[in-house]
Amino acid sequence: MAKKNSTLIVFLVIGWVAAVILGGVVIYQALNKPGSPSKTPVANTTTDTTADTAKNTDPLDSATNTTPDTTTNNTPAPVAPAQSLHTPATGSAERKAIMDAMRPEIEAYLGQKVVFKVDVLKVKSNYAFYSGTAVTPSGKDLNYSLVNPDYKSALDAGIASPGSIFALLRYQNGAWKLVTKKIGPTDVTYATWWKDYSAPKEIFPYTE
Repeated sequence: MAKKNSTLIVFLVIGWVAAVILGGVVIYQALNKPGSPSKTPVANTTTDTTADTAKNTDPLDSATNTTPDTTTNNTPAPVAPAQSLHTPATGSAERKAIMDAMRPEIEAYLGQKVVFKVDVLKVKSNYAFYSGTAVTPSGKDLNYSLVNPDYKSALDAGIASPGSIFALLRYQNGAWKLVTKKIGPTDVTYATWWKDYSAPKEIFPYTE
C-alpha cells in the first residue's frame, strides 16, 4: 500500500512540473507573436539638416541683394537724416539708402553690377558726400572692358583712376538723390562742390 502511494505522488509531481513548463511556453509564444507591440519605445533620431541660405555674408558696405522684391513690399520707410554731422553706421538703413541712390547711374556708366567700398561717408543737413571705390559684388576689380568708352580711354591714357568715385547726394522728398559724381578722379575735384551746390563744407575732406 505504501508503495502505491509513493508511485501516485511521483506521477502527480511529474504532472505538475509538465503543466508549469507548458504554461510557460504558451505565455512566451503569446508575447512574441508577430504584430505584438514592442515594450521598448524607439527614439526619433531625425535631424533637420536644412541650411540657412538667407544670411547676408557680403563683407562690403552696400546692398548685397540688388534685385527688387516683386512679391512682397519689405522696403523700410525712408528715414530722414540727422542734421548734425555724422557718418551713417555700417548696416544702417540710412547708409544703405545712400549706396542704393548712387547705384543705378554709376552701374550704367561702368556697364556692370557694383558694390561700394567706403573711404569717406559724411552726412549733414540733408547732404551726403561719398568717397570710395566701386568693385564687383564678389569684391574683385571691375571689368574695365565694359565701362563707358570715355572712361576706358582715360584709363588707357593714364589720366583716370581705376574704380575711384566721388559723389554728392541730397535728401529730398523722402529719398536720397544723386546730385553730382566724378568717376576715376585723380585730383580733389569735389573741392568747390560745397559752394557749387550749397552743401555744408563739413562733409568734404577738403574745400577751396
